[in-house]
Amino acid sequence: MDLERLREIQNEERSSEKLKIVEPNFYEEIGEYVSKLRKKLEEIGDYDDAERDILEDEIRSVRRVVEDIFKLRLKKIIRSANFRANGLESDIEGLTPEEEELYEEIVTAISKARKRMLACLLGRVEEEKKIYRMDEKDEEAGTSSEDSENESEEVSEEKDYILVKVVKEIPPFVGVDGRSYSLNKEDVVMLPKEHVELLVQRNVVVPVKMR
Repeated sequence: MDLERLREIQNEERSSEKLKIVEPNFYEEIGEYVSKLRKKLEEIGDYDDAERDILEDEIRSVRRVVEDIFKLRLKKIIRSANFRANGLESDIEGLTPEEEELYEEIVTAISKARKRMLACLLGRVEEEKKIYRMDEKDEEAGTSSEDSENESEEVSEEKDYILVKVVKEIPPFVGVDGRSYSLNKEDVVMLPKEHVELLVQRNVVVPVKMR
């Protein structure tokens, strides 16, 4: 490993959307390379020695190049992890063991965050329905708040959502959950089950399988 090789990898990472396939011990090799440079630097006792300045410049250059390589690779890793966490195809290759571990951690983190946020969204929808049904029942039939709340919860539980990919343009519409939807081709979104069944029949959306 040397600075020229690192710059070559940097340029390849910049010019490609896919990860550059590197040796499994890529980061270890970088560490060994920098250690050798630092050792040479320590062996030079004269601070005015021109070779010392050259080594210091090389170490700084290596650091800048390696940091840029990592940022470029990290961006691709996060993008691929996001696809996989949302149930989409993700064929990423060239990961080092360290990056493979990072990749799996990001997929897990995105999946957990996605579930929590969707749970909050569904919770708000259910709460709005609950309030509406309570007011309606109290005004029309005079039922108790407790009975109305239980009934609205049963109805809310029946409103399932399905992850789909839009394959044809869809005019804006208001869903059974009270939300306004404006969807474009290639969008990936959670829709109420009632709408999905109809849209699938019309070949407008296709369900996305979750892994």
